[in-house]
Amino acid sequence: MSDSTSDSDDTTTTTYLSDSNDLDGSSNPKKAKVTRKNYGAAVYRTKFNPQWREKFPFIDKVSDDIYSFYCNICKRSVKCSHMGITDVERHICNQMHIANVKAARGHERTINFPRNDSPLIEKTTRAEVKIATMLVKHSIPLAVADELTPLFQDVFSDSQIAKNFSSRRTKTTCIINGAVAPLFQSIRVDKIKNGPFAIATDGSGDSAPEKMNSLTVRIFDINRGMVCTLDINRGMVWLDMCMSSSSTAEGIFAKMQGVMQKHQISWDNCVGVGVDNTSVNMGCNNSIKTRVLQQNGAIYIMGCSCHIVHNTAGKAAEACETVSKFNVEDLVIDIFFWFDESTKRKACLSEYCSFCDIDYRQIVKHVNTRWLSLERAVSRVLLQYDDLESYFLSEDNQLFVGFLTRTKLRELFNDGDISEHDQAKFYRNVRAFYERAMEYALLNLPLEDALLQNAGFVNFYVRETATFQQAEYFVARFGDLLPFQSPREMDVLLDEFVEYQLLQDDDIPSDVCEKASIVIDDDTTYHRMDIVWHHISTLKAPDSRLRFSRLSKVAMLVLIIPHSNAEEERVFSMVPASP
Repeated sequence: MSDSTSDSDDTTTTTYLSDSNDLDGSSNPKKAKVTRKNYGAAVYRTKFNPQWREKFPFIDKVSDDIYSFYCNICKRSVKCSHMGITDVERHICNQMHIANVKAARGHERTINFPRNDSPLIEKTTRAEVKIATMLVKHSIPLAVADELTPLFQDVFSDSQIAKNFSSRRTKTTCIINGAVAPLFQSIRVDKIKNGPFAIATDGSGDSAPEKMNSLTVRIFDINRGMVCTLDINRGMVWLDMCMSSSSTAEGIFAKMQGVMQKHQISWDNCVGVGVDNTSVNMGCNNSIKTRVLQQNGAIYIMGCSCHIVHNTAGKAAEACETVSKFNVEDLVIDIFFWFDESTKRKACLSEYCSFCDIDYRQIVKHVNTRWLSLERAVSRVLLQYDDLESYFLSEDNQLFVGFLTRTKLRELFNDGDISEHDQAKFYRNVRAFYERAMEYALLNLPLEDALLQNAGFVNFYVRETATFQQAEYFVARFGDLLPFQSPREMDVLLDEFVEYQLLQDDDIPSDVCEKASIVIDDDTTYHRMDIVWHHISTLKAPDSRLRFSRLSKVAMLVLIIPHSNAEEERVFSMVPASP
């Protein structure tokens, strides 16, 4: 018989064969040695077996390594390729694992509050939870909780709830991380699983050893009647923060895939992914885009249009600066720092504001890495242009300028005349600005994108110019989420589309219009179509059936698709506000 076996070809196997003397009971049997020579050592490769979880429920598979398992107690992956389940048994006998088990049990005793049917205890617990969530909502440091318990007991000394209130920073942290956060996370995940959704992500800077990639989700929340996305006051649908030390598409997507598998969310319901315009995200060969499309080819993934519009304005401003030698960013930065550290200058500006009958407003700081701040800074300067002009003209008396310059300035300001040369120069600046803006926009904006061209039917106020083929496009592209491909369903959808075009503007109540209105200025008002379509989805026929049951689902799916990831950038803008 054989005394050594192996499943590898790179081994030496020795086999002993007995002759007929063995059968006769001879004491000196003759043995023939047969040797097969191979090269290398034996290699054992055992894959993770999901059935191991029946015995060890705290382990899980590793998405990018089939020869390892993940220990949820130790929060680390461990190799199981050598001895399989025996590696798991050896790990649980490890001193580090035993210590983590003891720590987890102590943590459970901290966050699992005993049940008590006393109304006072229930009201006290409710107060502690509400205070904890208030601290998180307003980015208040949890250290403040140490002061709240004695403060409530002192200020509300006649209240039994205040006397029983006892939630300092440790307990408050446990309430947030062990009770409130898991509850809201499960609610979010359930909503994501039950309908179409879109994902948007953005990465932090490279200053830390690991890069943070926020992962947020856009869904149409029927209960709120609108598309819910980033900000918590508007229904934040925060999924997870992917920490990655890799800046490659493979590494970032592996973390995204890990989050999806962790929450058991399928890519089948994903209709869009919003990322910025870097090659790692939008490259044609090896990018997050190519990997997402491998999961679901119907997903719409595009770069950030807001970044492109900003870059368009930047390129146009550069062209204008080349002609006029005037830089807008330099202007707003110089104005801010002129007043920033001087109380005297601010007081002087305030006096000019009063003289011009304009409310004093603080000058907005613009930082070139925060591109969203430029529009606010320029708007604030334009809003206070009259008092800023008066202020800086008064400062002219303290500046030394050449005779010719002063003469020209006085001619312009006193007579109001501008020479033909200056007029021609002004028009050259304007032409350079618009020519460069148009050139960059035509080259980079997705003007010929089929999905965007067909999405126009969701605009209620231009419904007469929409065509049924626009809605039909989305039914064909997202057939699993919009099962209206049969001839009968298509006929019903067509009837709903025609009825939608026959609606009147006053079919949308004034309170809905007011809620959906976004007023830019006295002459410009936009409407949120998600709020309008939520109302349309509730309209009923005389027989109590929903008039737009199918078309509203198509429209809501379209409204979920992200057009940018600018909102995700605000995640990192808010980080310093939460110490």
